[in-house]
Amino acid sequence: MRINIILEVYKFKVKAFFGALRASRASLALLLVYTLGFIPSVIGFSMSITNAVKQGNINLELYAELLVAIVSALILFVIMLALRGYAVFEYEQNFIFTSPIQPREFLMASMFADFTASLIFVNPVFIFYAIIVLSLGLKFHLALLMLLAILIFIFMLFFLKTSLSIIKILYEGLLINSIILALAFIFLLPALRLLVDFPLKFSSLPYPSTFLAKILLDIIFNEEPQMSNFLGLIFYFSLVFLLFIFASGKNFFPLSKYIPFVSPFDTSMRMQTLKMKKSIKIFSRISLFFQLNLKSRSLLLFLMRKEIIRIMREGSLFAIILLYLIAALISISVRQASQPPQVSSFFPLTLLVGIYSLIVPLMLVSNWRSSEFENLWIPLTSGVDVRTVVRALLYDFILISSAIPALLILILSIFSNTNPISSLILIVSTSMIGCSVNLYVMINFIGKKRRGTPTLLIGWVSLSLSALLLAPTYLSIVLSVYLELGDLVAILLSAAMLIYSALIMRYFLRKMEKSVTNIEI
Repeated sequence: MRINIILEVYKFKVKAFFGALRASRASLALLLVYTLGFIPSVIGFSMSITNAVKQGNINLELYAELLVAIVSALILFVIMLALRGYAVFEYEQNFIFTSPIQPREFLMASMFADFTASLIFVNPVFIFYAIIVLSLGLKFHLALLMLLAILIFIFMLFFLKTSLSIIKILYEGLLINSIILALAFIFLLPALRLLVDFPLKFSSLPYPSTFLAKILLDIIFNEEPQMSNFLGLIFYFSLVFLLFIFASGKNFFPLSKYIPFVSPFDTSMRMQTLKMKKSIKIFSRISLFFQLNLKSRSLLLFLMRKEIIRIMREGSLFAIILLYLIAALISISVRQASQPPQVSSFFPLTLLVGIYSLIVPLMLVSNWRSSEFENLWIPLTSGVDVRTVVRALLYDFILISSAIPALLILILSIFSNTNPISSLILIVSTSMIGCSVNLYVMINFIGKKRRGTPTLLIGWVSLSLSALLLAPTYLSIVLSVYLELGDLVAILLSAAMLIYSALIMRYFLRKMEKSVTNIEI
């Protein structure tokens, strides 16, 4: 292989990926928002682990099972991605595939470029790693061994996905698909351990996820990892690398699929619309089970149902459910792995859900602008009372942003035997105020002479105003928990917060009904 060719292709791909980041400083703010969104869960999860390790009340066997399940789920996800075949961007087809470059050289450059790009999006993992190392006071060489084991596993995933994708397009047929699916089923069993309690202990089986889990757990307890576990992980890495050597020696260029390049850092309205169309293409089939009744007697209910179908088609509903499921899995994992189970771990989950409930309205309103911005002329010129359209939007946003976390809190409160009232008040209040503020700010910014304002800037304004108005709610929840107020005081305080939130929502709803006629179409 020619190292200079690999470096040139690597630099070319990295510049193409980060080009939009250099062109727009707003992308830096977008990346900051992404990182800040994960910080609460990262800090909470890492501190729960370190406290459990320091107190010595950790169920090591259960932690090993959970870690094996999580790592196996990652491997399963990579294997399923390989079923799509090998795809490249159009600019790679036009500029790279037409040059005298060998397939293996292109794959090596692509792998390192993908690794560089992924570092941007997995930066919360580095925060988690730093907190674990510093909080537990791990020895320097143990911290390096942990990082080395993680890097070996990451590159094994890159090699595995690339190799299986190329083999899929080279030898497409029932046999190859069956082999890939069988391999996926092997890792599906330990991954299901996150949902189902199997009597079989997968941490005792020689999975690559087992070796990685045992290495990480040994290091977390400040112990030297066993050499057999490192050798097992290296053995699987070697097998996957040999598979990569075989696949990369084939000329797969003519069989590759070509897709348009969309930079995640391009915050322009045109690019956001393209991304939304791609999401609609993926999630549109989910809404086929729901239909609009054109004979509906209530225009408000008709419009609300239409908006719910739109939210499902654009993928926002799936993203919200996934966001809260991750929070629930973190809470359940920490609770189960602690001996005895920590009932107090329910309160950090409440705060985590409260923070995410502040972000969800912003996501809903931003996606509404991206998907419906070009269609706003229809309701505005239809002769329908636009106030009804605004109410339908606001009520749907409040319903979706509050119902999903409320259901999660109710389920967890049953298993943890805790009172969910304060948590539900926090969720409902955050949804009512957050949705009304975000929608009001968005409607004002897409008015006359301001329709070109970037969505990211609008989001910062609305998020700051929402946080300011929600300060009394968060303060009352914290005081009611830590001061252990009586039931009567807690009920009165909750009722006051609901009234306060309803008044704020009503105020911004009236402002929206007056401002919506100023939208520029």
